[in-house]
Amino acid sequence: MNVCSYSFYRHDASGYESERAGDGRGVFFLGFLQALVRAHHAVWGESWQLRIHHDRRVTEFPYFKSLVRMEEAGLLRLVPMGEAKTLCGAMLWRLL
Repeated sequence: MNVCSYSFYRHDASGYESERAGDGRGVFFLGFLQALVRAHHAVWGESWQLRIHHDRRVTEFPYFKSLVRMEEAGLLRLVPMGEAKTLCGAMLWRLL
């Protein structure tokens, strides 16, 4: 099986969580995530599985419910990873 794997998490050490991020603080990647999920099957086809490794904090986003429904429909696989203890460590989840 071929896999396209991503890490989706929030960590306080991330620049996207700082006040400098402005309006994108804490939500910067949400718009990209929606486009990624929509385009995955068109780009990679059915022989590639989309996996999203995620921490507990992203389950708070309203869009996460949509990801759960897509997983139930077999469009992707969500891989809960618990807490993102380190910024770089969470980035590496996708390599599992």
